Amino acid sequence: MIEEKNKSEALLVANIDSGKALRQLMSRDKVNRTKMADVLNCTKPYVSSMRSSKGISYTKLVEVCGFFNISAVNFFRLGEE
Repeated sequence: MIEEKNKSEALLVANIDSGKALRQLMSRDKVNRTKMADVLNCTKPYVSSMRSSKGISYTKLVEVCGFFNISAVNFFRLGEE
């Protein structure tokens, strides 16, 4: 079992430009901040912050990938392009 500390460290190793990936997915599927905030159960300012951030929490990564029906690997690839 992975401890919480190790989980966060693993996300730092995989620190890609998650904001870029999220922006591309939202643009591709024409999803606005309001819809994304509803899906992620957060505020619109939080979505804006995610769109400009380079990192993403494990929980939000799972939720975003589930909503856009993509794998985490494909999400990471979008952030690398």
